[in-house]
Amino acid sequence: MRAWSPSSSTLRPMPAPSRGEGSKSRSLWPLPGGVDAYPDTLRVLLEQVRDGPSLQIAIDRLQEAFPQVRSRETARSYLTQVACALGFAQIRRGRLHLTPQGRTYLRTGSATVLRRALRERVYGVDEILEALAAGPRRIGLIVSDIANGGSGWDSNWQIRYRLRWLMGAGLVTRGDGRWPEYRLTKWQAEDSP
Repeated sequence: MRAWSPSSSTLRPMPAPSRGEGSKSRSLWPLPGGVDAYPDTLRVLLEQVRDGPSLQIAIDRLQEAFPQVRSRETARSYLTQVACALGFAQIRRGRLHLTPQGRTYLRTGSATVLRRALRERVYGVDEILEALAAGPRRIGLIVSDIANGGSGWDSNWQIRYRLRWLMGAGLVTRGDGRWPEYRLTKWQAEDSP
């Protein structure tokens, strides 16, 4: 993966989504605990699948770790639409298993590992970063930039979820006030090994 930086970006149309091997996930859910806690909450989530439990047992464990998650379907979505979407876990023969990236993130909590997963595995993340490379933006302008790129989203919730994850990963900040602007933080992406 090429290192991303604001000076090297140009907004380009989003590729048409596919469901084949290697395609990016179009779904990414928020996690319990709020945006500031996403990285830590993700590690707690991964801890629940460390030993390769069945999906049902992982759901039970997740609900025990987060009592506010009352719905089994919501708990299931955290596992499949977050841990699996980021490439940190996978389901094989009805059991959840950590991937090498998932084990690394669980062990280290590395922001670089999370940033790389967001960029490589989640549809729309690079496009949001590219839109913000042009300067601070309110949500409406980001939505417009992404919609013009052909995202096919009919609401701004998927963009909001991604912005929250990007904030949690330290890539984006949100200003204060009634009409806050989002902006890139000063960071340097690393090239993949």
